[in-house]
Amino acid sequence: MESIIMTTDILLAPVTALMFSGQLLLAGEGPNLHVYDTKSQKKIASKKIFASQRIHGIHHDKEKYFVVFGQKVFCIFSVLWKPAIGISCSIQFEMDVLEVSDWIWDIQFLINSSHIAVALGHNSIELWDWRERVLLEDMHCEEKCILYCASFFNSSWSNLVLFAGTVFNQVLLWRPCGIKNQEGRVIPDLRCTGHEGVIFNVQYSLIHKVLCSVSDDRSIRLWSIGSPECPSRPILTDADLVLYGHSARVWAVRLIKNNIISIGEDATCIVWDYEGKILQNFKGHKGRSIWSLTVDQEEKVIATGGGDSSIRLWFLDEASQIDTVVECVDLQGYMKTHDGFVKEDFARSVMLTNSGEVITMTNAGYLLGYHLQNKLWRTIFCDERFQSYGITSLSPSHQMVALGNIHGDIRIVDLSCPDSSQCLNAFESKVLGLCWAEDQHLFSSGPEGQLILWDVSMTANNLTAKKLMMFILPESRQRWITTAVRLPQGKGFLCGDKRGSLHHFVCSNSEIHQPIFPVTTLRGVHGKVGVTDICCHEDHIYSTGRDGTCKEYDLSGGVLQIMNTNRIYKGFEWIEKLIIKENGEIQVLGFHTSQFVVWSVTQNQKLFQVKCGGGHRSWGFAEPDNTACLAYIKAKDVFICKQSVLRKQHILKNSLHGRELTCAKFLGRINVKGESYLLVATGSEDTTVNIVAIDCRTSEAAVVKTLQDHVSSVRDFATCESHTGHMTKMQAGESKSMDSQRCQNEKGDEQKSVLLFSVGGRCSIKCWKLFVQNNAENLSSACTVSLLASYGTLETNQRRKRLKRGQPLDPDTRYMALQVLSAHDLNKSLPHHVEFLTIAASDGVVRVFTFDEMQKTIEMIWSSGWHDVCLLSLTHIIHKLPEGNAALVCSAGTDGRVALWDITRLIYDYFGMVDEDQSLNTDSLLHREDFNVVQGRIFSKELESTVHLLKEEDDKTVTDFAGSSRSDNEKLSQKYGNISEDVPNIAQIDQKQLQLSGASNLDEHNQDNVAPVFWMKIHQSGINAIDLTKKDSGYLIITGGDDNAIHVTNLKVEVQTAAHMHFQVGDPCSAPSAHATHISGLKFLDEQTFISSSIDQRLNTWKICHNNIDLIGSEFTHVADTSGLDTILIEGKIHILIPGQGLQLLNTPYKMEASS
Repeated sequence: MESIIMTTDILLAPVTALMFSGQLLLAGEGPNLHVYDTKSQKKIASKKIFASQRIHGIHHDKEKYFVVFGQKVFCIFSVLWKPAIGISCSIQFEMDVLEVSDWIWDIQFLINSSHIAVALGHNSIELWDWRERVLLEDMHCEEKCILYCASFFNSSWSNLVLFAGTVFNQVLLWRPCGIKNQEGRVIPDLRCTGHEGVIFNVQYSLIHKVLCSVSDDRSIRLWSIGSPECPSRPILTDADLVLYGHSARVWAVRLIKNNIISIGEDATCIVWDYEGKILQNFKGHKGRSIWSLTVDQEEKVIATGGGDSSIRLWFLDEASQIDTVVECVDLQGYMKTHDGFVKEDFARSVMLTNSGEVITMTNAGYLLGYHLQNKLWRTIFCDERFQSYGITSLSPSHQMVALGNIHGDIRIVDLSCPDSSQCLNAFESKVLGLCWAEDQHLFSSGPEGQLILWDVSMTANNLTAKKLMMFILPESRQRWITTAVRLPQGKGFLCGDKRGSLHHFVCSNSEIHQPIFPVTTLRGVHGKVGVTDICCHEDHIYSTGRDGTCKEYDLSGGVLQIMNTNRIYKGFEWIEKLIIKENGEIQVLGFHTSQFVVWSVTQNQKLFQVKCGGGHRSWGFAEPDNTACLAYIKAKDVFICKQSVLRKQHILKNSLHGRELTCAKFLGRINVKGESYLLVATGSEDTTVNIVAIDCRTSEAAVVKTLQDHVSSVRDFATCESHTGHMTKMQAGESKSMDSQRCQNEKGDEQKSVLLFSVGGRCSIKCWKLFVQNNAENLSSACTVSLLASYGTLETNQRRKRLKRGQPLDPDTRYMALQVLSAHDLNKSLPHHVEFLTIAASDGVVRVFTFDEMQKTIEMIWSSGWHDVCLLSLTHIIHKLPEGNAALVCSAGTDGRVALWDITRLIYDYFGMVDEDQSLNTDSLLHREDFNVVQGRIFSKELESTVHLLKEEDDKTVTDFAGSSRSDNEKLSQKYGNISEDVPNIAQIDQKQLQLSGASNLDEHNQDNVAPVFWMKIHQSGINAIDLTKKDSGYLIITGGDDNAIHVTNLKVEVQTAAHMHFQVGDPCSAPSAHATHISGLKFLDEQTFISSSIDQRLNTWKICHNNIDLIGSEFTHVADTSGLDTILIEGKIHILIPGQGLQLLNTPYKMEASS
């Protein structure tokens, strides 16, 4: 095939240009122009404007035409949209793309409709007739320098003014029709100095007669210059006002009538007044940088576009309406004016109802109500038995309050009818906790783990409470519950206790007199600081705790299991409550240091914030009459904080990641309501993993799940099919490994489970299980994700250190590349549920791990530090031999060497199929359900109890021994005997059977020095990408490195026996300058064709022919800093995924050869 044509399905990139035009918002994303209707908040048109340039600016002539520019090109277009008569939106070119001689900083339509002025990067202005495509004039400034920004003012050539920000940290004002020097260059009219960094943006306000500049020095400076046609002074050294509010570089600024609006690298949009006061901080974009900004002054709307690929709308009127008022309620004044109150009485607890009433329990046993609207107190009831000690709980409907005292009494009060309250004696000693599971069910906690469920009903002003049943909590230090919820579909109750554990109780509908114990207990899921809230939403169960996490659970199989763990944001460690609104918005309530915070997970911003002193106090939050209110106790006084408007935003385009993408992986295809989506996993420097559904038909993408368990950057993915667990709902063997197959079955299974492995910084490995269901009702239900196992997390390392079981792994070590091999793919007699992970790390060590899906454990069984340099890439293949298959892994590092490892014997040794003479014995396969592995050694479950003697506090069994030193096994032997005397050590592979090519003599008994079966030096420097494919009796290995070269190595297998495999290198071929910069990704399409990606933003297609590498296609990619690529074949099209500073999905109709 002589050439390849590629088409972009979707591009997710930083939004670099925005402009309002009525109710339309035009946005530039890469080379694409999108048009959004701000009323319906939908994208109504999209068009690719440039071939390879990124859009940097959009301007309007206020009538019909628009100009869009980027880098050295620009074009003129119009937007046709008449919804009233049924004409859909369309973008029509009025002029083809025109390229000029220099970088374009700004373009201005002039009064003559066919003339435009263009500001260029070397401080010059060109006048063009865009209809005739003719350059009319070219004017240069006297100051010969490079510009970092420029902005036009006025719309006629005769009085046109250019404000230019130079590389010398100055702002120049000059006019193309101004005074010229002897060389014909224009003399600047004004020079502003004072910035300590380069100028990124300049704007002028005709209303205020001020010039505003923003800079690399994080400052915003305002200069009073008068009329730009006649500045007051030729040189200004001191700005009239210097503003500091951004924590990083400031990119852009806009001046409107009453406000200054700025955006910066800190992903913050700040609204100022002209006196320098910050009115509002808009923080919704993820990660780094808001790149674009525009303001609709009539509608008072700000639009921002971020590096996270999102577009958000903010409302200026909210900045003026938001008014936070904090007042102290005069409780003492009310008690002094009414008889019966104790003189020294004070508030012990406080609650807030949705009707706007503050419910306060005093130390003397009074229950009082204070209405926020009329500011009047009322006494609800008084009971001396509740003095000094009293706990309170407000029902979910805010209609009833339950109180408990030190005598074991419970009083339930109907706030609308206090006289109908009922007092119950629950325990012989004090009530430790009260929690409403719902309005009808109340839990009370007592001594020795007693937990009573009460049935509460209110009819005709008559409140009744009936004891339903008794539960018993497992033993722990703090044995009482803090929250409870009734599970849907009659699945019982879920309770969270003060010790951070969850307990699932199941009971019948009939009254039960015998105590009920939990069917499932998850100990310490929220550490030791307690569970604060549990809620259910759309078949999902969530819990929050003071450990700063929100956890998701699955109960579909009858057993409560943790699916995912999410953190809200860094530093937000005290989470109290999770609220899911009717529109699906998720809000989290809690304390960040001394401040109470309401955080919107959906909008990624704080909605409410008040400094109250921290979380160790009684508080209540509600939104009566759409007003956010917080009631809290501080120094025994009751305070009320009210905020008139919760800070909202509209999201026109959702974000992907806050930082650059480091890896991406195809997961397959799903169908939702008849529409087909590609399912993709993306990993980023922001430590998150996103499961993304891409609609190639509409070029839209939606993040289905966000996984946050990594503590450092995610570096690589690997996938395989899952064949175990209640979530699969399929027979084993129905599907093949997704990593070994690049073709997706066009028919597709109705239900499928996929294992997704991810590795990254801090030596972390995660295994996720994705349950994918076709023909689901929506995307959220089409894909369910749960975390099965982790390795190398900070928590695990700290646990090892506490137990003194060897030093933890170096936290600076990064796992760079990952390959997964199913044991069943190597030998059909081996079990489905064991996978072998080969990992290349930055410390130069190749490691092999096992993952047992039945046990949900990841264990390291072998490692070799032969490379002794940072490893960058891996690939693997199963080699078919007459006597059986062989598992080969190919690794490459920064020294330009490629090593081939045979891990076949290692795998068989794991299953006990290697005899003492190192010969394979396939008849001696051990049943893995009867055996476990510790540090690469197999031992019977009869000895498992000795391992379980090593326990943490609260009976937490330590099962993670991976990463321990060899001396750990000696310590175990000394304490418990030799547990592996009759079992061969995986590390003791006969070195005589490892036929080396160019390797030095190594220690045969040191597993850190086990050498590969073959190695050779190919590149001058690091090898970033590697792939291989079968050819005849050998393999073709392609490598791409930092030296910009691509090499093809023909590796022939001379002897094909199970004991020996000799390799010989055939005639190699290479492309020394395959790309302008280093190669980041390589993939074979068939045994003759492959593709490569590079930092130079080129996706090249190559064909291997007669020991030559021929370039047969090249496509520009609009993703900067590409970090790799992945491919998948669906319905005759190869889909190519390229991550980096964004994500691009391309397809080509190229047909793969049958051999692939």
